[in-house]
Amino acid sequence: MISRRIPLADINDVLAALKNPGNEMIRRIVTFD
Repeated sequence: MISRRIPLADINDVLAALKNPGNEMIRRIVTFD
């Protein structure tokens, strides 16, 4: 689902980014087009 082109190791960072709206860099990685 979320792991489209994102390695499993980065999923933890993505989940952390979802809790921290301040991280725009990681939010760009999780762009659901």
